[in-house]
Amino acid sequence: MDLVRESSPRKSIDGKKLLSEGSCSIQKMIGENEMIPDFLRRENKTMKVDPDVEKMGIAVERYEKHFGEGVNTESYTWPIKEWSRIVDICIKEEKTLDELLGEEHDPEADE
Repeated sequence: MDLVRESSPRKSIDGKKLLSEGSCSIQKMIGENEMIPDFLRRENKTMKVDPDVEKMGIAVERYEKHFGEGVNTESYTWPIKEWSRIVDICIKEEKTLDELLGEEHDPEADE
């Protein structure tokens, strides 16, 4: 025997649609009831970025603008604070990071 339950929206006393039992979700409940506290509301959140991470991002952008290519930050274990200084050295000496370190870039390794 195949039991399929049709769910139709129920209405409250004031005529508003209530959620059917099967489709009740937190998002819908919160959205309908406006029960999100102010400190959790998206519009009240401010993005806090670590100043060192922000400096590294700016340094990487300067490198990319200067050399016309990105810098590989994944394969090096330097602290975030060091990247700004390393990029300054690269730009000052007109050498890419690979040239500065005496390494050759193998494009086939990227594939």
